[in-house]
Amino acid sequence: MLPLMPRMLAALVLATAAASNGQHPPHAGLAALPPLLQFANGTEVRSRAAWLQRRAEIAALLSTHYYGTAPAAVPPLASAKVSVLRASQSRGRGYREERAELSFQPPDGPLATFSIDLLVPDACTAAAPCPVFMTQSNHRRWGLVGLPRGYAVLIYPGADSNDQTDVFRLAYPNATYVGPSSFARLCEI
Repeated sequence: MLPLMPRMLAALVLATAAASNGQHPPHAGLAALPPLLQFANGTEVRSRAAWLQRRAEIAALLSTHYYGTAPAAVPPLASAKVSVLRASQSRGRGYREERAELSFQPPDGPLATFSIDLLVPDACTAAAPCPVFMTQSNHRRWGLVGLPRGYAVLIYPGADSNDQTDVFRLAYPNATYVGPSSFARLCEI
């Protein structure tokens, strides 16, 4: 399955193509979006193998023109300090709020530390895990909507009002993008 951005790009191109009734190219009028099923050299995508190559080309284009380059590897976790902030109720269902301070050791830089908040429904256990909704700190309310529905919520510091990415920019000066998706990548480990 494609990552989110290429899926969104594909949906946008296909919806535009359907709306155009063939009167103009599917990407006409959109901010220079290339044809989805055509390589940069003009060759059409006609097989699964070709699609896999085109998908890699699209990922490279998105990296170059949209989100930038990320660090090549996730740095090792140096420490994780978790503290329970409070136990609470949301629409009659219990949950606990935790804060985790995560420290990573980049290869050639200082220790990179940031904090995330976790809202975990009481029903979530190792035996009965629940889905996780990830959002940045200025959209915490969105996570609170999912909490009574059984979602755990991970709130990361990627908003303008709570941007803790400088430690990664300093640790990875050659990476052109170390914003919110870097937090998501780090949380995968």
